[in-house]
Amino acid sequence: MTKTLFCTLLVCAAWVQADAQWERIHPTSDLFRSFHKALIPPGSADYFAVGHELAVSANEGQHWEKPDFQLPVAPPFEGYDIAFVNADTAFMSCRNQVFKTTDRGQHWTLLLNLDPSNGNYQSSAWFRALHFLNPSEGYAVGDFEKIFKTTDGGVTWDTLSWTAATAPYTRYTDVIFLNNMVGYIAGHEVDNILMNFDFTEFVLKTTDGGQTWSKTVIPVIGDYRTLLLQFTNADTCFVHFKDTQGHDQMWNSADGGDSWSPKTPPLDKIYAACWVDGLTGLAYGRDFSYEYHLFRTEDGGAYWEPVEMPVFDNQMRDVIREFAFSGNRGFAVGDGGNLMTSTDKGKTWQSRNKAFPNFFSLDFPSENTAYASSSKGFFKSDDSGENWSFRENSDSLTVANMEFTDNANGYFYGFRNLYYRISEGGDSARLLHLPRFFASFSKMIVRGDSLYAAGPTVAPIGNVWLRSVDGGANWDILEIDETAPIVDIDIAGNTYLLATTAVLKKSEDAGNTWTTLLIPQNDYIQLMEFITPSKGLVFLSSGKVLLTEDQGISWAETGPFSSETVLKDFLVVNDTLIFAYGTRQWNGYTLGAIWRSTDGGKTWAEENLPVTVDIGITDMDVAGQYLYATGGYGLMFRQKRLPQSTGAEEPDFSAVLKLYPVPADDYLIFELPEEYRVLSIRVIGADGRVFSQPDATAERRIPIQHLPRGVYFLEAQTDAGVFLKQFYKAGE
Repeated sequence: MTKTLFCTLLVCAAWVQADAQWERIHPTSDLFRSFHKALIPPGSADYFAVGHELAVSANEGQHWEKPDFQLPVAPPFEGYDIAFVNADTAFMSCRNQVFKTTDRGQHWTLLLNLDPSNGNYQSSAWFRALHFLNPSEGYAVGDFEKIFKTTDGGVTWDTLSWTAATAPYTRYTDVIFLNNMVGYIAGHEVDNILMNFDFTEFVLKTTDGGQTWSKTVIPVIGDYRTLLLQFTNADTCFVHFKDTQGHDQMWNSADGGDSWSPKTPPLDKIYAACWVDGLTGLAYGRDFSYEYHLFRTEDGGAYWEPVEMPVFDNQMRDVIREFAFSGNRGFAVGDGGNLMTSTDKGKTWQSRNKAFPNFFSLDFPSENTAYASSSKGFFKSDDSGENWSFRENSDSLTVANMEFTDNANGYFYGFRNLYYRISEGGDSARLLHLPRFFASFSKMIVRGDSLYAAGPTVAPIGNVWLRSVDGGANWDILEIDETAPIVDIDIAGNTYLLATTAVLKKSEDAGNTWTTLLIPQNDYIQLMEFITPSKGLVFLSSGKVLLTEDQGISWAETGPFSSETVLKDFLVVNDTLIFAYGTRQWNGYTLGAIWRSTDGGKTWAEENLPVTVDIGITDMDVAGQYLYATGGYGLMFRQKRLPQSTGAEEPDFSAVLKLYPVPADDYLIFELPEEYRVLSIRVIGADGRVFSQPDATAERRIPIQHLPRGVYFLEAQTDAGVFLKQFYKAGE
């Protein structure tokens, strides 16, 4: 996204808040939030996908409905588990509470609310898993050897086990009962609760309904905080070991838990696993090369083979969170509303709701053409963001940020030294060779073929500002004498701005000398944006936003921002209209948010978004008649930009100002009706920079041979209003 955008309207005018509404234009499906659980309730053929919302399919995943569903508590889901015992009744655990619904999640009753058994540890009250044999009989287990049992649907609970002991310390992470007498619990113990090594992983078994238990230690090498159980019959059990600093594993028992052997797929981290029967299993996760795969076995885990998924490679980490099968038929759920079904025990899969990853960065070089980045590769839209296609040849690219100079050419940048020059609409990507190695993330500003990049470096250690005037072929190096890492850069007019976490500075001589504008006390700078050389905004780690209008001499706190808001960046449309975007906290849950200022950053109001946005609003841009925002999993929002009347009869902006030739090379001719008296002319770049101001009384033939190739705007100030029209400069 271009860092600052001025006047890319058909007419430069104010915005009318009363009529401006955000609309979701992508995706078309209403199922775009994360699903954590895949369930087929006993006695029902329905598929249940459960997460922040509920999706139900009555025809084996062919079509999905979205009934009314409310979570009894707000995420994050620490100790979250849910069990539907029939199509309407479910029990849910979250931290220290257990809830029940009898109307498919529309309403919930709090059944159990524990106080800690150890006052020094809130987790001593937490549950980790629950299991119900029927609507009446169930178990809930958790930290500090916690085992609770109910036989009346949760009205009352018997405490079978619960301690306050931290040395040794025991946590139970899963529970399954095969009938009202035989049950299993998985967990780990350690000599002291503060230790994160030397864990002993085990499975407990009861044959008397939980009154007594026998323990079998599993001889796995590693320290695993979470063990998950699955039985395919009375004797065959599988355990998934996860949440470790090492490698996830899977083990199997064929004798009811008395002995165990490893059955681990070729994955480093296993995010979801399922056994359809004693021989057929599925495992999704990340391999040792940090690539994501789905594996399948038909021989009990002796041999695993990869399975093709109807999602693109490296889509997202949790594109599959859980599987559920009944016989040969089953489904998988995951982030972004991903829903996949299989009719052959997971050998082949069909997508039932296309999921999209989190779009990190967004850029609209024109109103019709747009690009969006993901963790691996990027998407392109040719219809103003309504439909997006993944560019298959980009799946090896790590794209943190992007900026296009026209519809086909631009730059990917921001993560370490992975800077690319993009051409041919994204079909060609050429790695740029930087003279310094950035430590992690860095910032870049694009001005035609002039590039400015800055950030902390590791080779050598320090901070550096880089400048190229030939599209990244060659670079000038400016060492920055600051110990704190660079977090942001900006250019306003002829003023260079640079922010580290500890100080904000400006330079009037292209970076040769620097003047301090701000040193926050007991706080850290996260990002900044300058609208003009005099007026700028700074976001601090405390959640404060500071505004200066006198070149940094004085700063005033502004807006409704607080420690519960985190800004990703600002979008400047003109010197009065500014947007801030990022996240805010609601009831302990992180939501995406956008704030608007119509007075240059003095006051702010939060925008009303049409849907709840997970993760946050990650980028914004402006093109043609619309403002765009992206957030959540592939969500795209649009708001039409409404010009304010000048008082006279409003001209037909799309037809009044005419430009030719299009595209232009050496010169540009503009035409306006004779009744409009031209007061001034400006040629403006897509980034808001003024390239020239031709004489308005001279011939209406404007030389542009000096301009770099790219998208520009001709602005004509007349006695009837301001007209703006886009043109493309061809040539080199």
